[in-house]
Amino acid sequence: MLTVYKLASHVERDAAREAGVAIVKQIEFPMLSTLLCPLFQAADEEHLEADVHFGGADLTKCFELAEKILPKIDCARRTHLTCELVPGVVGPKMSASLEESILDPLDGGKALKNRLKKAFCEPGNVADNPPLAFTKAIIFPLLVGQPFLIPRAEKHGGEISIPDAATAEKSFAEEQLHPGDLKLGVESFFNDYLEPVRAEFALEDAQKMFLAAFPPPEKKGKAAKSQKKPPAKS
Repeated sequence: MLTVYKLASHVERDAAREAGVAIVKQIEFPMLSTLLCPLFQAADEEHLEADVHFGGADLTKCFELAEKILPKIDCARRTHLTCELVPGVVGPKMSASLEESILDPLDGGKALKNRLKKAFCEPGNVADNPPLAFTKAIIFPLLVGQPFLIPRAEKHGGEISIPDAATAEKSFAEEQLHPGDLKLGVESFFNDYLEPVRAEFALEDAQKMFLAAFPPPEKKGKAAKSQKKPPAKS
């Protein structure tokens, strides 16, 4: 907390509010805790001894503030990298604070299928379409020029091959690409691409490291039955 207090002495209220504009709900009379959020982001960099801080594009203003104020308390200025934000499975963006919105890389099979089933994917709608956004921001860049293959059953017309993101968007806008097929393709790609990650994570050493970093909460024992005290003698 001392680092946060030191940083606070170099940041005006409006600067703190502006830095958190994309990550904190904006209201007319903000709580003090929301103004401190960007300062905690900066303090984390120092206490984690980070060289590089990677985050979504919504953290850009926080990163800019950190670069400005950390040197003022004799802390190193860190390198910052940002990535494009993708919409959540539900909700405006994928966020760890809303579990239903994320696609966990370790989820496979039925878990991944169930998450994608919840994704909004209206026929012809390319403006608000999480599965289509996943193809543009994640899948096609990873394919590096290779086509996006959708393993549709022969009885439904057979495999679909889409060469690029623009074709995928055009096909969906014209309702030539069905929402069910698009979700199937996204599910198939993520399962194939992430299988080595899941296999590595299942190894004993990886499990030990994970449990050391994120120990499970202790199970609470059964609450002791309350016993009535005998009435006090007069």
